[in-house]
Amino acid sequence: MYEVFADLHIHIGRSKNNKPIKITAARSLNFENIAVECVEKKGINIAGIIDCASPYVIEDIEEFLKNGEASELEDGGIIYRDKVCIILGSEIETSEVNEEGKTGSAHNLCYFPYLKDIKAFSKEMEKHIKNITLSSQRANISAYELIDIVEKYNRSTYPSTCFYTS
Repeated sequence: MYEVFADLHIHIGRSKNNKPIKITAARSLNFENIAVECVEKKGINIAGIIDCASPYVIEDIEEFLKNGEASELEDGGIIYRDKVCIILGSEIETSEVNEEGKTGSAHNLCYFPYLKDIKAFSKEMEKHIKNITLSSQRANISAYELIDIVEKYNRSTYPSTCFYTS
């Protein structure tokens, strides 16, 4: 049996150019530093980074891919130093209403195989979120509507992925 160590809920604190992404996350946690930490200290084989719909993070990912130590995999994900596969994700808080008309919210993790997919998803979500640059922003849509949007931009041969987390 092959052991895999994974963390599918990793937040970015700041972009490489010091723009805030997740206020409560460490400022040192940018896309590249997370990849390095996974390889050099944590031994993580699969990392789901869930702030990748932020335009600042998208810029960081594009720069990260240009440096040559990482590349997109044909079947999805980004491989870094042939040691960690990074899955691009976004945490979206949806607006929910129950049968009695009471309102609430739910956090959903949405994953995408390719950078082009999460870039398109980010553009679509700008219509539903006040500040797309920050993590875990509340969207003015339900989880059902979110699933439709994820499916629209998930170009993988695998089923699109959207998980309810809270």
